Amino acid sequence: MSEKVNPNPVADSVSAETENFIWPSEVLSREADMSDRDETPKKKITLIRAFKERSRLIRQISQIHGRIETENSVIEGGLRSIDVRQSFAEYTRLYCKLIALKKAISRANCGIIEKLVELAEIKTLLHQINEISTNEGKQVSRYGDSELKIMTAELKTAEIAAESDALQARMDALQDEIDEFNVRTLIEFEP
Repeated sequence: MSEKVNPNPVADSVSAETENFIWPSEVLSREADMSDRDETPKKKITLIRAFKERSRLIRQISQIHGRIETENSVIEGGLRSIDVRQSFAEYTRLYCKLIALKKAISRANCGIIEKLVELAEIKTLLHQINEISTNEGKQVSRYGDSELKIMTAELKTAEIAAESDALQARMDALQDEIDEFNVRTLIEFEP
């Protein structure tokens, strides 16, 4: 088993908190080892609630990261407005919680993965279809020359619009099914 190298080898500046400091990789390794044995009961929440919790965690992580990034390196003798190691410990805790939540969401989504994939691909397809030029008639060149060009489109505006409407209707139907799944599906998670 390899040992972690202390990134701050200056022994006289190591506080009690620093001695207990744990890097995220260590926490995640321990959690991976413990996951098979973890039988503590957890609260059940809907996927809708899980998505809100995910957004909240991401926001908190981002805020703490910003403070750590700002306060970690200061001019020698300067004061920090936060305890960077304590903030990093909270950052690590929240990140591990986010990973656990995303894993639980992923496991739950196995029941609807085909619809999620289809929805994502239809969104891409719809975007690409809507980018197809349907310009017709006299067009002035975009590159500054005054030459008029007569354009003709094989796929007409009305055809593209009709296909866009059909794809949007399929997307709406899929989204309704996914929303229903998200409302009724529960996952175990400790908020």
